[in-house]
Amino acid sequence: MSTTPHIDALLADDARPRPAHAEYPGDHTLPLRPRSASPPPPNPDAPSGLARAPSAPDRVPRLIRLSDVAPVDVSWLWQDKIPLGRITVLAGKPGDGKSITAAEITARVTCGRDWPDGSYCPSGSVLLLSAEDALDDTIRPRLDAARADVSRVVALQGVRHLSDDGGNKVDRVITLADLDIIEESLKEMPDCKLVIVDPIGSYLGGGTDSHRDNEVRALLAPLGQLASKYNVAVICVCHTRKGGATTHADDAILGSVAFSGIARSVLHVMNDPDDPEKRRKLLLPGKCNIGPRSPGWTFTVEGGPPHVVWGERVDQTADDAVQAAAKPGPPPAAKREAAEWLKAALQGGPRLAKDVQDEAKAKADIAPATLRRAQKDLGVEVDRPKNPGPWWWRLPGQKWPQVADAQEANAHPSQGREPEHLEHLPETVGGVDDSQGADAPDAQDSSPLSPVEHVPHKPKRKRKAAAK
Repeated sequence: MSTTPHIDALLADDARPRPAHAEYPGDHTLPLRPRSASPPPPNPDAPSGLARAPSAPDRVPRLIRLSDVAPVDVSWLWQDKIPLGRITVLAGKPGDGKSITAAEITARVTCGRDWPDGSYCPSGSVLLLSAEDALDDTIRPRLDAARADVSRVVALQGVRHLSDDGGNKVDRVITLADLDIIEESLKEMPDCKLVIVDPIGSYLGGGTDSHRDNEVRALLAPLGQLASKYNVAVICVCHTRKGGATTHADDAILGSVAFSGIARSVLHVMNDPDDPEKRRKLLLPGKCNIGPRSPGWTFTVEGGPPHVVWGERVDQTADDAVQAAAKPGPPPAAKREAAEWLKAALQGGPRLAKDVQDEAKAKADIAPATLRRAQKDLGVEVDRPKNPGPWWWRLPGQKWPQVADAQEANAHPSQGREPEHLEHLPETVGGVDDSQGADAPDAQDSSPLSPVEHVPHKPKRKRKAAAK
C-alpha cells in the first residue's frame, strides 16, 4: 500500500498527454517518504523577497517512478539517422542542397522506398511547412523528379480565421506558436510519418530572438512533445554560417545552441571539399545521442528539376570534414604514395571498399581523406553488384565480379601484406600522421602522381613604426 495517499489522490486524475508508443502505468502510485503532519515553522532569517508556499497546495509535483517505466527501443524513420517521435536538424550553408535533400527524404517516405543504405523506410504521409520555395514551380517539380507520391504530401500554408468584425476570413502566416493548428493538421493525416519545417527560422515568429536559448527552447520543446505524441519524425532545416573557426559542425548552426540541443539527431549537408568542381556533396552525421554513429553518404544533384543521386557510403562525420578543412593538406609525397599503394592493392581485381579502407589505415597508415583523394585521382570506380550489398572498388577497365564470385574476387594476392614497391616506406605515409593534417584538403598539388613546383614564400614587409 502506498505511504503517500495525499499525493496519490492529487495525481490520480493526472490527464497529461502521453506518447502513443509509451505507457507509464505507475505514475500515479508514488510510495515516497511521508510528508510531516504539520508544515515547518517559518524561518525568521529568510529573505523577505522569497515567495511563500500557499497554505492549500494548488501545485503538485508530477513524478514517475522509473521502475514503472517499461523500456522500449527507439523507432527510426531512417535507421540511426532520423528517429520517429523526435526532432532532427538538417543543417547546411545556403545553396548546399538542404531543401533538395529534404525533397528526396519526402519522396522515399511517401512511397516506402528503401533508403540508399538498403534499410527499411516506413511509408506514410508528409506534412510540409515551406517558407522559401513556391509550391507550383519549385516544390512540386522537385518531388516529381524524386518520384514522390505527391498525393501524400500536404503543405500547411497558414492560418485562416475570422476578422475582428466577423465578416471576412483572413489568412496569416503560421508560426510554431500555432501548435494547435499543427496538431489539427496531424489529426487530419493519421498516417503521417514526417513533418518538415523549412527553414525553421521562418517559423519562429517576429517576437522570438533566434539567438536566445530560452526563447528558442520555448518553441521547440512543445514541438518535440507533439512529435512524441503522434510518433512522427520532425525535420527542421537550419542554415549554418558561411565562415568561422569552429571545429565542431553543430556549433556552426545559425542562432542559439538550442537548435542542436533540442534535436536528438543532426545531419549536415555540405559540398565535398575534395571535389574541385563542387558537384559532389556529402550527407554527414553530427550529433546523435539516441543511437550509434552512422556512416555518411556522398551524392550529387542532377537534372532539371534537380534531384538527388546517391553515391557511396563514407565513414566520416561532419566534425571530421570541418576539422579537415581547417588543416593544411597532406604533402605531395603522401598523396603520391597513397595513389601508388591503392593502385597496387587493386591491381589483382576489384575488392570490397571496406577491406581496402581498413587495410590502408591498418597496414599503410593512410588517412581516409588521403585515400579518397587517391581514389578520385586514379579514377577508381565504385559500384554495388548486388543491391542491397557491399560496395566494391576497381581500377578503370577491370570487370566487376559476379555476385557468386564475390568471395573469390576479394581474395586478392596482396591482401594482408604491403605491396613490394612500398615495403621500404615508414609506417606513417609521407611522415605525416592524421593529427598533423593528413585528413585535410590539399591546396598545393593538382596531381598526386607528379611532382609539384613549390613557390617560395615571400615574407611580408614590416610596417614602419608610426612617428610619435
